[in-house]
Amino acid sequence: MPNYAFSTLKLIGPLPILKDLEVHKLEFSHYVPLPAGTEGRDVWSTRSSGPLDLEMKLDEDEQFLTARFMTAWSPPFLFLERLLVLFPSLWIHLNWDVEGGWGTGVWIHYMKYGSPFTKQLDWREAYVGQDGSLYNPDIRHDEDD
Repeated sequence: MPNYAFSTLKLIGPLPILKDLEVHKLEFSHYVPLPAGTEGRDVWSTRSSGPLDLEMKLDEDEQFLTARFMTAWSPPFLFLERLLVLFPSLWIHLNWDVEGGWGTGVWIHYMKYGSPFTKQLDWREAYVGQDGSLYNPDIRHDEDD
């Protein structure tokens, strides 16, 4: 039995794209087909062929789609990277937690100056300061900033 990755995904972008993603229920193979002889984890970063226990909500006024789902072993990072190539106007924000303590964090992916840009923070790399701010010890925080 796999450890499951519990994900909350927020997609911000043009309404026609969000509606298409909602209609097709984020089915990985609909947007990123699995080539013959490969496994899902090599193409989508997970062994799941799509989101499990999917709950979706489209906010047409604010133009964002929220999805909560599970995948086997890890979040679908590669799928989301490829989704941005297909729909470069999307802004992708993912919170995830893999059961069993195998990882938790935030992953953001968007286009910047025509190229895909990713920011990721694994919660094991961060701590909360006395003032309630989130810090990563590998990042320098100057007092003058």
